[in-house]
Amino acid sequence: MAILKFNKVLILGGTGFIGTHLINRLIKDNYTIDCILYNSRQKIINKKIKYFKLDLTNDYLIKKNLRKKYDYVINLMGYIDHSNSLNSSNYILNTHFFSLINIVNFFSQKKNIKSFINIGSSDEYGIKPAPQNELMRESPETFYSLGKTCSTHYLQMMNKLFKFPCIILRLFIAYGPLQSDERLIPYVIKNCLKNKKFYIKNGNAVRDFCFIDDVVNAIIILMKSKNCYGNIFNLGYGKGCKISKLVKTIQNYCKGGKVVFAKKFSFKRKENKKIANISKIKNFTKWRPRINLNEGLKKTINHYKI
Repeated sequence: MAILKFNKVLILGGTGFIGTHLINRLIKDNYTIDCILYNSRQKIINKKIKYFKLDLTNDYLIKKNLRKKYDYVINLMGYIDHSNSLNSSNYILNTHFFSLINIVNFFSQKKNIKSFINIGSSDEYGIKPAPQNELMRESPETFYSLGKTCSTHYLQMMNKLFKFPCIILRLFIAYGPLQSDERLIPYVIKNCLKNKKFYIKNGNAVRDFCFIDDVVNAIIILMKSKNCYGNIFNLGYGKGCKISKLVKTIQNYCKGGKVVFAKKFSFKRKENKKIANISKIKNFTKWRPRINLNEGLKKTINHYKI
């Protein structure tokens, strides 16, 4: 059944990997979309939607420019930066937290949106034992994960105090076609397809990989789920894969590539596993991950072969 045209979505960020796939799906489902860019270097990816640059750390500019009525707001803002440099800390926290405060305060006063979806990160858990669940206390170790954690707590507070219709998706590792070459899976695939030598820091780490189509489905299902307001939901496949096994699988599919694992990892961890306990999102919604890692890797590799 087609979605009616008056369902308007505002996406914060949206020119990255997840945003590209989400926008394509929303357009297919007949949503109308505006997208806020947070810096001039971001590229416009779809001529069917309106893009505009807006400094979300400036609440005056927000009030001046956001005059439309939106049904849904999806926050994909920010970039992954695991460095702990004080030089970049202000920019990271402005992008991931202080901007969020302004935009949430703006929409909480207007009281006209159906839901606000915020994309969090499994890094909020730090080194908690796997599988991680939403009841665990966060333990951020970088400014990036701190910004995500602060955003999570702020949104939950706004929901409790003002019934703000927010939902937090705590994303593990998303992957699929169109992802940046700097990310793990595209990096490995491209080197294997070219039969090159490449380097991996830690083959013993275990991560949870969720295919992009499943991520997009979860976002769309949750943004229309009123019973989910104020909740955190892990978003992953629900199973872990050792990085060394992941690399070997990609090598087998690509029939090439020579991996070199670092003899010593740069720092020791008692726990280097991030696996999503996805019981909560399955209990609250009809969402289930549909594409397993082998199938997802084949789809992704086929994309890069073209």
